[in-house]
Amino acid sequence: PFQHFDEDALYQSLEERVTYLRSFLNFTHDDVEALNDIVPLLEPLVEDLVDRVYAHLFTFDVTKSAFMPKPDDKDPSPILTDLHHLQLDAPQVVKRKKFFAVYIRKLVSADYDDFATWQYFDKVGLMHTGEAALKHRRLAGKEGLYVDLMHLTALLAWTQDALIPVIMREPALSLERKILTVRSLSKVMWIQNDLFSRHY
Repeated sequence: PFQHFDEDALYQSLEERVTYLRSFLNFTHDDVEALNDIVPLLEPLVEDLVDRVYAHLFTFDVTKSAFMPKPDDKDPSPILTDLHHLQLDAPQVVKRKKFFAVYIRKLVSADYDDFATWQYFDKVGLMHTGEAALKHRRLAGKEGLYVDLMHLTALLAWTQDALIPVIMREPALSLERKILTVRSLSKVMWIQNDLFSRHY
């Protein structure tokens, strides 16, 4: 016996795609519980993790350039044009760091049985494709944000690599629980990776 999925629906329906991926990866309530259980462990470390992520992004010109300010018709003041002068405390960088902190918290605290969670992760992918029709950018009169898929997936890998030692070094967790939590995180990150790629 095998599970049936409509192949066309896998590419047309987010819900069908997520259902298939969850089933294929055996992402169950145990995984959700394991992730939710590390919220108290991760919460005090989020800001430091975000700082480390962005410091790392700033060590490569191809990733740092994504944070350069764009011309704004509503603001005629001069904008920064030299990548070397872009600092981590620039307003647009600080704003992105806040978004990323929300994202990290969501990874472990989300209700993965609520379809709205997967819609959120799907929009994280869509918002980096240059799609200008996203409501928050359209209302602000801004162009779409484009980040190459290669950089997004590399960032996921770097973030996962940073989170695994946090889990594995936690003395309050048994080895069995650590293994489950790392596996659960890997499944979620892989699904996020797929939800990036479906928009490119």
